[in-house]
Amino acid sequence: MTGTLPAVVVPRAITGRIAQWRLVAFGVLAPGQVDESARPPVIRFCSGNRWGSCLVRPDVDGIRLLLNIVWLVLHGWALALAYLLAGVVACLLVVTIPFGIASFRLAGYAAWPFGRTTVPAPSAGAASALGNVLWFLFVGWWLALLHVAAGIAYCLTIIGIPFGIALFKLALVGLFPLGKQVVPTDLPVARRTPGSSLERSGVA
Repeated sequence: MTGTLPAVVVPRAITGRIAQWRLVAFGVLAPGQVDESARPPVIRFCSGNRWGSCLVRPDVDGIRLLLNIVWLVLHGWALALAYLLAGVVACLLVVTIPFGIASFRLAGYAAWPFGRTTVPAPSAGAASALGNVLWFLFVGWWLALLHVAAGIAYCLTIIGIPFGIALFKLALVGLFPLGKQVVPTDLPVARRTPGSSLERSGVA
């Protein structure tokens, strides 16, 4: 059965094809949430799976690729390096290895955020919840504040709004990172299980 996403009410001012697909590129909307009457032709190269995923228009992927490259050059590399170093330190302390793994996950997400989001991992449980509480108390709250402050600064420049949105997403992930997995934006419910295949469906 093909997975579907709920319809999103988009203001009339941005109901055009180009405007809505820009929102998809920025990760605000998923391809499945674009008004079908405004959807441009989609090039499909998929055989079909239970999630109905296909390859979305190349120009959407191109915009996301460009945003990710600019992000990486500006400060994505620094954020990723900081998370990597924090992860190494946490792993060296042994008892904080779960926090180290979460830091590594954040490093990858911080380096290349456009076109991806996070969803609860199938294996997440009470241990992840407890770890998130500890993470929030010692690291998460001020880490999220830093991302939010930087995101507001980017949004004030207007041209940096996409990067501000990405920082807001990082702030949310930074609050409670344990028990999460990174997936393409348009496949937030997908799960990588043994024996299953997950095709690309417009990377966000």
